[in-house]
Amino acid sequence: MADKPRFLVLGGVGFIGRNLVQYLVEQDLASKIRVIDKVLPATAFLTPAQKAAFEKVEFKQGNLVNPSTCPSGPAGQTAGREPMTQPRCA
Repeated sequence: MADKPRFLVLGGVGFIGRNLVQYLVEQDLASKIRVIDKVLPATAFLTPAQKAAFEKVEFKQGNLVNPSTCPSGPAGQTAGREPMTQPRCA
């Protein structure tokens, strides 16, 4: 298999996001995972398996309503096939 993709999970501490992060980590599907959410993982009601998964990802606290929180591609994430060079939040 070629290089593993990198993932940026917006709202990654929410119900869907935390399960996605856990799945990506447990299945070893990503070379890097970055999570952005306004809620800290330490204050969320995570299962032990989810807590273990979050120890292996990069987390940034931020509110996606604020444009300064929006990812601009510093870790090389891509949107589709184009590199993210501008903030993509609305």
